[in-house]
Amino acid sequence: MQDLCPGGSLVSHVKKMTDKEMFLAVAEILLGLLSLHEQGIIHHDIKPENILIDSQGHCAIADFGMAKIADNQELQMTARSAPGGTLEYSAPEILTSCGCMVYWDHGVDYWALGATIFRLQTGKNFSDYRDLGWKKELLSPDVEKSMVASRAPTTLTEFVQKLTYFDKTRRWKGPRVKEATYFDVLSGPGWHEMQSKQYAPLRAVQPVALQSDRSSMIRARVRAEESEQGAALPELIEALRAEQVQMREQAYDVFMPGIHFQPREEYVYP
Repeated sequence: MQDLCPGGSLVSHVKKMTDKEMFLAVAEILLGLLSLHEQGIIHHDIKPENILIDSQGHCAIADFGMAKIADNQELQMTARSAPGGTLEYSAPEILTSCGCMVYWDHGVDYWALGATIFRLQTGKNFSDYRDLGWKKELLSPDVEKSMVASRAPTTLTEFVQKLTYFDKTRRWKGPRVKEATYFDVLSGPGWHEMQSKQYAPLRAVQPVALQSDRSSMIRARVRAEESEQGAALPELIEALRAEQVQMREQAYDVFMPGIHFQPREEYVYP
């Protein structure tokens, strides 16, 4: 059972995060992935909607419905039996010809992390798909162009590129990812401080249902009861609406049997 995370998910922070918030959030997600992978768990569905925010403003990985255990750090199965996920965040080695044997490892989670960062920074999906009738073509963006347009730090752009190589043997993954230039400031004790949650990426939040002041709502109810026509009802409704916490899902988990994906030529990163 997961702890309550009243801050919603990172999807509500798309294109709204400062460079500092992005840096701390990415570092926390990376530490979470490293911990999962040390235990042989591949999440398979990393995306902004599945990164929740706890009451102290820290990030928590959620939704393990697609997770798999990889005893040998690599999974082998047919594409038809492969786990689903969210297309826009799925690594190309998963999106292969139906019926073929597929091999992949925890690198798929690092691709998804790169796609998640790209979405948070630019507001765009990292991957798109063009329908060619009997197959779909995987389209990836010009990462550098989109990230520069969003005024992302150069080191963050380079980091996303390292996480999203089409060739899984070139893709950065595992503890090596902590050596990226983007994380230079965490060298030495910095990673230990992040592990101990000394720095929260986002503002601490309080559960609305427990902490909000209900006095205005009570007064509205009293006035409604005192009025034969219930004239204060609109005020009560507005008060209730103001106290609602909404969490919207903007991407969905899908299963992908019978779909043939063909990657378009990859952009060549320096």
